[in-house]
Amino acid sequence: MKAIGETDVLDLIGRIYDAGTSFALWPDTLTHLADALGAREAALGAMASDALPWMVAPRTDPEQLRLYAEAYHPLNHVFHRITRRGVGRPATDAMVMPRDELVKSAYHAEWAQPQGYSTVLGGMVLAEQGWRTVLMLPGRDAFGRDQLRLLELLMPHIQRAVQLNIRMGEADASDSATARLVEQMPTAAFILDSNGQVLFANPAAEQLLCSGRGVRRAQGKLTTARLEDADRLQALIRRCAEGVDGGGGDLRLAQGQEPDLLLQFVPIRREIPLLSASLPVAIVFEAGRRPPSDPGERLRAKYGLTPAEAAFALEIAKGDGKRAAAERRGISFSTARTHLSRIFEKTGAHRQAELVRLLIADLGQPAVA
Repeated sequence: MKAIGETDVLDLIGRIYDAGTSFALWPDTLTHLADALGAREAALGAMASDALPWMVAPRTDPEQLRLYAEAYHPLNHVFHRITRRGVGRPATDAMVMPRDELVKSAYHAEWAQPQGYSTVLGGMVLAEQGWRTVLMLPGRDAFGRDQLRLLELLMPHIQRAVQLNIRMGEADASDSATARLVEQMPTAAFILDSNGQVLFANPAAEQLLCSGRGVRRAQGKLTTARLEDADRLQALIRRCAEGVDGGGGDLRLAQGQEPDLLLQFVPIRREIPLLSASLPVAIVFEAGRRPPSDPGERLRAKYGLTPAEAAFALEIAKGDGKRAAAERRGISFSTARTHLSRIFEKTGAHRQAELVRLLIADLGQPAVA
């Protein structure tokens, strides 16, 4: 490791904060960090419970990064031991694992050594929303006390820079055209983060949640009314977050006698990686319902009529007046007038003839007994 002066350290800190305001600058900043600390690479990324949501490693072949994430990350015990030390407490591999144990590991023999990596220096930068942001600097030679002290000095600045990336992403999300578009959609629509947290719900979505039909909100997260559908919903959210096969998909929720609820999951495209679990990953909107086959159900679904009002409306649609309709339904004339008044209010019709034309149009033909 070459000697690092005060000017060099200040330059590094400046580059770190530049990357905090523009994520695209992280590859260049990490390259300078690796050189300053005598490492062959500097990798910055996030670790979730079962995945690596993102990683920036400018000198590593992308195919090798994919292979690491899929096969060797669980086997990298030195990585996990370093991160268990907590935020802002970097360490070398020698501090957490005996050398012979590291050398014998599958991770070292099959992945690290072929990359030219023999040692590592690193630490956990940030822990938020169940994700841990980690910086790892693999090298060929053993890291010493001076390199460890320099990384300890830089860690708080790297932490603030990553937090700045995340907060700027959250601000963009809260003031995005996506939210405005969702608000204006006529059908129910939600914006979700990678944990299923509802970041935004338009008025139709709030009504759907209140109705309890198919979906509900539990501790701020979107879930299904039926437990057996919850895993499928979570899988679609993960697809959107990870971009698996393009992400997204459909979820059909059976509603018994009511029309099925069809939800479509669309991933939110990002120019930078998903930096935090709290950032939006999916738009979920009601793509449609299977039209009810029963004419009365169709009127109830469209106008919010009660069963009794829908049944009376079907009789009115025959066109021979409310008294005849009341007789067929076996109700009093007074009750018939009450039903008709409420049907007018819910359908927007003002006269009986207008209502008959509206009902015939909705049903496709006059209702039959």
